[in-house]
Amino acid sequence: MTDRTEREGLALKPCPFCGGDAQQCSGTYYYWCVCSECGAEGPLDGNEGLAIAAWNRRPTEALAGK
Repeated sequence: MTDRTEREGLALKPCPFCGGDAQQCSGTYYYWCVCSECGAEGPLDGNEGLAIAAWNRRPTEALAGK
């Protein structure tokens, strides 16, 4: 994760599957996040912040009211 994403409050949550550390990845046109331990990947997005938000989204937290 870059210093800029940390400054902007875009810290990545741990992997929802194994709890491993997540890393942000970028290609020519898209951003995504991937777990460095199990290889789980978040959805692609053309916006860095939205890719991080998608990775951090936890449907079970929303259901539990967290």
